[in-house]
Amino acid sequence: MKMIAAWIQVILVLLIVGYGTWQLFQGNFAQSFATLPFLFVYYVFVVVRLRRKQYDTMDDPEDN
Repeated sequence: MKMIAAWIQVILVLLIVGYGTWQLFQGNFAQSFATLPFLFVYYVFVVVRLRRKQYDTMDDPEDN
């Protein structure tokens, strides 16, 4: 299941970056930069989730 989710995330990011790049080459600068908030939200989501997992594993009393 994790492998499928990883592939979906990679494809989603590639589509967003590809669309933004295509719009930039077409001269639609506003439309190109409109994709950046999606990438920022995705990045924050991934970073917060990873840091939360690290924090949970550090406080786990079963590891001591």
